[in-house]
Amino acid sequence: MKSRNRERALRTLLTAFLKSELTVREIRDLSREMESPSFLGEFRVLLQGVVEKLESRPAKQSAPREIPLAFRDIQSSLYEAIQRRRISKKELLELMEKVYPEITRKGWSKDVPVRELVREFVTAVPLDKANDFLSLLDPRGGEDAYLQGIIRRR
Repeated sequence: MKSRNRERALRTLLTAFLKSELTVREIRDLSREMESPSFLGEFRVLLQGVVEKLESRPAKQSAPREIPLAFRDIQSSLYEAIQRRRISKKELLELMEKVYPEITRKGWSKDVPVRELVREFVTAVPLDKANDFLSLLDPRGGEDAYLQGIIRRR
């Protein structure tokens, strides 16, 4: 598995645990249980079963992963603000880390295009953090009335 796909899969699993109704204690217990080879074996068997079911379905054309409208608007506004201010990738990564310190754990590379960095940032952070980042880059909220309303509402 490519390292990028592996990271994405791990982020997805982590997100699923955090969105679940499991308590912090249950998640902690689950993380300890994951050290057990029998747990990992059971999980692998379940996952393989799901994959087999999915593969046996009639093929549908898979659409690219959709980003919700609010995130797409913020993504495009962020990208425009970055271009307008001519922010370097190094500065962009530092600003992203300032707004959302957990971002450093993503291990994003400076080789990734700015548009992809923005897309990954927007999909990885909560909406309020993406709005904070937009406010930091473009305090006046840009020309978009929709985004100005979001910023005012906070």
